[in-house]
Amino acid sequence: VLALSSANNNAYVLDRRTEVSPASAQIGNRSNVWVSNTTGTTVVGSANGNMDLPYKTIALGLDAVVPGGTVYVATGTYNENININKGLKLVGDDGAVLNGKVIISADNVTLDKLEIAPTTTLSGVASDDKAALRIDGSHVLVENSTVKNVSGLGSKSIEAVYITSSASTDITIQNSKINNINNPGKGSYGIMVQGEVTNVNILN
Repeated sequence: VLALSSANNNAYVLDRRTEVSPASAQIGNRSNVWVSNTTGTTVVGSANGNMDLPYKTIALGLDAVVPGGTVYVATGTYNENININKGLKLVGDDGAVLNGKVIISADNVTLDKLEIAPTTTLSGVASDDKAALRIDGSHVLVENSTVKNVSGLGSKSIEAVYITSSASTDITIQNSKINNINNPGKGSYGIMVQGEVTNVNILN
């Protein structure tokens, strides 16, 4: 799928060889997926997620794309938490805002041009409620992005970006910003690196 897309100027390629029934069960068969919270659909279909009929949520886009593919997020506000559990590129338009948390649990992920601004207060207790952006995978690139307005309950420390895993290596954060972290009475960190993590690069 990806080779065919690349050979045709990154065209949208849909693999129908793996179609299943019902169509709502079809995931992971598109080279590129488009997401728009204004014109998108929440109906899961074997060919949905194209430029003419994008998905409404980022999570649906992540499900639909093949490993190594790209999810394009249109300008708008997306009220959801996402878990990137396969290698891919997630690319936002200017003004693409995620009002939620991001977990990167896969290797070979690029996160580009996304503003992450959780609307919920982090407890700092559970592993998935310590940071706005949690990175567990290796070979991860975060660029041209912003993490902002991160608030904690004040009972445990919180982080804007939390990098942790015994398997994590080659993490790069570049041309990105962290703004406004508030956790009264307890620690709050812009970037926390914990565990056996190697080759972390913070640039610009």
